[in-house]
Amino acid sequence: MDRIIIITIIAAALICLLPIQKLQTLKTVLAVLVASAVVGVFGGQVIDHFLMRSESGNGIPVEIVSTGESNALAQGSEIWIQEVRLDDQSYRPVDFFPNAQWLRDDNALGWRSYNRSETLSDRVGTTISGGTDITIVFRSNRWAGIADLIVGSEVKSVDCYTASETNGELPVSVHLNTGTIAENRIAPTKTQWIVFSFAGIAFSLVAYFGAKKKRSTAGVDAQNRSHSVWIDLLKIISIVFIVIIHRAGSFYWQFGDSLSWYNQLFTESLSRFALPCFMFISGYLAISRESSDRRAFQKALRMCVLYLLWSLLYVVFEYYLGSARLKDLLLTIPFGRSQVHLWYAYELVAFYLVLPFIWKVRQSVPRKYLWGFVGVTLILPSVVDTILRLINPTAGNMLVVGWSQFGLNELSLFLLGWLIIDFSEKKQVPPYLYFLGACIGFACTVLMSYFSSKATGGGYNEFFYQGRLPATLFGISVFLLFHSLEPAFQKLPMRVKAGLAGTSSIVMGVYFIHVLVIKMLARISINGLSGAIFSVLLSFAICIIAVQIPVIRKLVQ
Repeated sequence: MDRIIIITIIAAALICLLPIQKLQTLKTVLAVLVASAVVGVFGGQVIDHFLMRSESGNGIPVEIVSTGESNALAQGSEIWIQEVRLDDQSYRPVDFFPNAQWLRDDNALGWRSYNRSETLSDRVGTTISGGTDITIVFRSNRWAGIADLIVGSEVKSVDCYTASETNGELPVSVHLNTGTIAENRIAPTKTQWIVFSFAGIAFSLVAYFGAKKKRSTAGVDAQNRSHSVWIDLLKIISIVFIVIIHRAGSFYWQFGDSLSWYNQLFTESLSRFALPCFMFISGYLAISRESSDRRAFQKALRMCVLYLLWSLLYVVFEYYLGSARLKDLLLTIPFGRSQVHLWYAYELVAFYLVLPFIWKVRQSVPRKYLWGFVGVTLILPSVVDTILRLINPTAGNMLVVGWSQFGLNELSLFLLGWLIIDFSEKKQVPPYLYFLGACIGFACTVLMSYFSSKATGGGYNEFFYQGRLPATLFGISVFLLFHSLEPAFQKLPMRVKAGLAGTSSIVMGVYFIHVLVIKMLARISINGLSGAIFSVLLSFAICIIAVQIPVIRKLVQ
């Protein structure tokens, strides 16, 4: 993603935020232009890639990008290049990439997150004018991460991880097409202009016909919906920390006695209340607002459509990057694994489908039996799981009970959101006790993760997940703390509350799109804390622009 586009999106979002109703037409026109431009730039690149446009003229660019990411088993994210082979000729990486601003180990070139400085780039590159095949030999071990190998318009995602502590070799080959561009191929700039034109016409038609329908502002929606300020505020804060989790967590995997690693441990642990709170909010709102079975089915159907649409978007993007075959990517969708974060939408579909049954149970079953269900399916296995992991960090998972991505412990987390609010409204508990509980949950997350990381020699993340005892305790305490502060939040000015309601309405859209934004920012070397901040701002900005276009807003609201 070009930096000019980032600035344009954020600037357009700021204009769209102006509370001037007379500018609504201008906001819609601006949103159409910006959305068309973004679709034109990236849609043109994707179409050009799928047309297999070949490089010619001044040679073929070869680039290796360290993404700063790694798979769940890796204990680091470092990338090392040991050798480069062009046809039958072998080269030292330092000779093949003479201008590389990477670390040097004898003749190898490398990148480490904890060795980063202003002079250490995220990528190395050069241009070659001849050859048939190129092979990059990466170093593979348990600390290795994921790199992108870009040759011309072809992109390969390379996972350098192996379970071994000794260094191995991972050769990755790419065939070089040095022929001329076919006459019937479209130049990239023309492709982007064509996509921009079609997108502009489509968005304009959607905006024109959608404007004929009755519109409602975020403030009016806020008054019509039976919601509370504490929920809006907690949703916004939670999504910010979820974006931080997905963007800034790569360094944590390599345990080390350094200030940077401790900072990462603190950030990771502090963020872990967010996902349990997300599930508590969804469960509390759905269960407490009893409606018809048809309405529950409509909610499940809508979430299913959103899941499929966003999954397909991510499949196209991943296929564009060359990370896997299209068939393999499509087969991940039915099992909730199309992207690392979309499992939550998958679970919401299942939750809404069983919601009518939960409503009936809620009316006829005493609370103590519902608490017993949560205790047997979530609390008890979570306690046992924690004890076993403290004794043996590599112990098996006690919390996997269910079919596919939706299990009994996930159902209990949704149900727990309603149960704890029901309990807290009957028992007046001072807010400071909830704050104390949050501190205890946070401290347990930090200490358990630290000692387990020290025992295993790598960043131990098992205590971070929703359903684990520390994260669940942390989430429950924060959830109840915000609920107890509702009288104070109600004293906020009406404009502030309306702004929170409007921002809260796009939180799910931010959840859907933020991983795509993170991947795009990583490709232009916006990483670390700045990458996390830009990921949050840009995700919100895109959703703010999207809600200005009728129909399109349904993807983010």
